[in-house]
Amino acid sequence: MPGNRTETGQFQKGQSGNPNGRPKDDPEVKAILRAHSKKMVRRLVKLTESDDENVALKAILAAFDRLYGKPVQPSDVSMDVALSPASILEMIRQRRT
Repeated sequence: MPGNRTETGQFQKGQSGNPNGRPKDDPEVKAILRAHSKKMVRRLVKLTESDDENVALKAILAAFDRLYGKPVQPSDVSMDVALSPASILEMIRQRRT
């Protein structure tokens, strides 16, 4: 175990699994992208009018994702934290039969 983990593998209190944080974006790359952003948006809009429906759909979705953000994906996961290990094993046994 690395020195910043407990015996169970969890990080010690006050310790981070990523002490250096997220890597910084390259300012040169950002500057290049910003310089070409209008051109890229014009191209994206032009692709929405493509005769190829797959290309048009992907361009439309990309434009909407950037304009409004990606839609939230619903999840139907639910957990009952009161379940005991024995009851979980019983549920697994019942599903197998």
